[in-house]
Amino acid sequence: MIAHWNRFLLENIAERAFHDANNTGFDLPKCYPGTREAIQKDLSKWVRDVERKHSIYWLYAPAGSGKTAVAKTLADSFSNLATPLSGLLASFFFRRSHENNEKKFIATIAYQIKTNLPKTSPFIIGAIKADPAIFKKDLQVQLSKLILEPLSRASKTATAVERANWRQLIVIDRLDECARHDAQLKVLDVVSCLALSPFQFAIFLSCRPEAHIRGAFQTHLAESSLNVCLPDKYYSDDDIRTFVVGKFQEVVRSHQASLDFPRHWPEKDVIRQLVKKSSGHFIYAAVVMNYINVLDENPVERLDVILGLLKDPDDENPFATLDALYSYILSSIKKKYQSTVETVLKIATAQSLVSRSNYSGVFDEVDLGSFLMLQPGHL
Repeated sequence: MIAHWNRFLLENIAERAFHDANNTGFDLPKCYPGTREAIQKDLSKWVRDVERKHSIYWLYAPAGSGKTAVAKTLADSFSNLATPLSGLLASFFFRRSHENNEKKFIATIAYQIKTNLPKTSPFIIGAIKADPAIFKKDLQVQLSKLILEPLSRASKTATAVERANWRQLIVIDRLDECARHDAQLKVLDVVSCLALSPFQFAIFLSCRPEAHIRGAFQTHLAESSLNVCLPDKYYSDDDIRTFVVGKFQEVVRSHQASLDFPRHWPEKDVIRQLVKKSSGHFIYAAVVMNYINVLDENPVERLDVILGLLKDPDDENPFATLDALYSYILSSIKKKYQSTVETVLKIATAQSLVSRSNYSGVFDEVDLGSFLMLQPGHL
């Protein structure tokens, strides 16, 4: 019977929201070796501090700054530590247009608590058995029944030594990609309750600093949180340079059997230009290096394309060169594939618009066909 309720819990989690989930076609980025070492050191110190002043570490930055890579690396580094106290308790990576949303947030965290703190298992399963509709309830009700009450009851059955060694780290990333603003605020209310609970959680949360999220951290989360702006506190250019140089070394290794590279390729000034154009955003450097390092293409020629795009002097917008690269890539698509790519982009745009709106219905075939400007029956 217990196996039945275990399966029922599994059916209600977002299985691709874990830091180590098998996300086919969408692997979470990690910090490149030798980069982001300063923040990882600071985060490690914060997690291990049993007398930490702030239960929440809010890392915020614009899109493309590398927040998810920091979160993923943090979760990975603490997931298999020998010392339980410093271990990862749970993780949740939100994702737009995906099941990784607030509706499965509590169940997914509860499942990981059940796994990492076995003494909570009978109480979590008992709560589900007592109310099989618990996953349809308000987030605060789920939090109480599936997390706080089981932890409280389990703590009474555990020894002082066992309680002292309970895992504490919870990693939450991309909150801004969680459906609607009201849903994001509900998740922050849950985070606030966890932070104020007696269980000494270390909650790392990373996202964009959107106005309503900033407002929450400036009001009811203010005393519980340490708020850190990634680009302000941690200088990114040196890390981006390390990444770009390392990636060019990979390019040479993967192509040297079939291509004679020019001497001293790429030149130091090219590295300097790429780092400067990144403007502290890892996403630009990552897209550029992915574009250059394609096995069936000539990386020297592809770098020349990038350098040609750098001639645009628009330094005010850090994404201007990235926009130019995407435009070039799209304009280079073979004619026979253009209609297919156009349709795929329309579908992706439709999903994004729906996920960011307050639309709560089903985006059905008629809606999608209309958006794609297709005749009835052609979808």
